[in-house]
Amino acid sequence: IQKARIQTAPIRVIPIYTDVARFGAIASTRSYENPEFEFVFLMACRLASEKHIDMAVRSFAKVVHEAPKTLLRIVGEGPERQSLFGLVRSLGIGTRVQFEGWKESVREYYATDHAFLSTSLYEGYGLAIVEAMASGMPVIATDTGIAGDVLRSDETGIVTAVDGEDELTEAMLRVRKSYELRWRLGHAAT
Repeated sequence: IQKARIQTAPIRVIPIYTDVARFGAIASTRSYENPEFEFVFLMACRLASEKHIDMAVRSFAKVVHEAPKTLLRIVGEGPERQSLFGLVRSLGIGTRVQFEGWKESVREYYATDHAFLSTSLYEGYGLAIVEAMASGMPVIATDTGIAGDVLRSDETGIVTAVDGEDELTEAMLRVRKSYELRWRLGHAAT
């Protein structure tokens, strides 16, 4: 297009359009009221093996051991649902993990939950990461898809190794324990 001189302004390729302004309004109206849990981690993805939710669940079990009033909310459906139910039961954290099923929109969760997790083994893009960041949520993500492009570790989010279960646990505990870190990451991401 530029060679043909059809357009003189710089051309930008946006892989998946996200109306970040629509999500940005959430950041200013965030409400963390939850009488049962002090802190909620959110995952919104297809329940498939490449999303590596089993690693998130195992890491979360370690977090709950140190901070019992913590919840993991998983929004989505997919072929790994029953396997994940079994893992949650075997780890004894059934009352600390909520499977919400598929939802048309996850905006309400971006407004009420404290931090977003993306633990994919590989990712084409990462739309939910962009939405969570635009909502002012701190994001912890494995280094796949756009994570390395939009998240600067300890500045706009936390990026962990793809198979770094211990690293993920440590990041979750840091975000869980530090209001200052959550606030800084969430605000820097918007």
